[in-house]
Amino acid sequence: MYKDTYAPYSKWFGTAFNKLNIYESIKTKINAALQANDLTERENNLVEAQALVADLHNASGLTDKVDYSIESYFGRDIKVIFADEFVDATVEKLKGTVFENIPLIGTMSQFGGLSDFADEQGYYEQIKRIYGVQQ
Repeated sequence: MYKDTYAPYSKWFGTAFNKLNIYESIKTKINAALQANDLTERENNLVEAQALVADLHNASGLTDKVDYSIESYFGRDIKVIFADEFVDATVEKLKGTVFENIPLIGTMSQFGGLSDFADEQGYYEQIKRIYGVQQ
């Protein structure tokens, strides 16, 4: 289904992001965060974008509704929505399916620069093994 579909080079990521078929309000908040003049403005826009994505998740019906709020991160001066609750709800929903035992390892960018992996065809088989994709 996704044959010949590749992640964009990092320098084109923003252009590709703007072409996504998602709510314009999410794009607006992320673009505002990128153009922010100070840390507080940037943080407010990012956390509001996260809340919009959380609302999108809840509207999808993928899991039971996940309640969230914008809070400080364990008493620190950092705002978050504690997205791990969405992960927990998704893991719960996947119990009893073929996806139940696939490890939660995050994204390829946690292993290295995205283009280090995504742009080199020689890594494709290794990437598939990391994510448990069978031939």
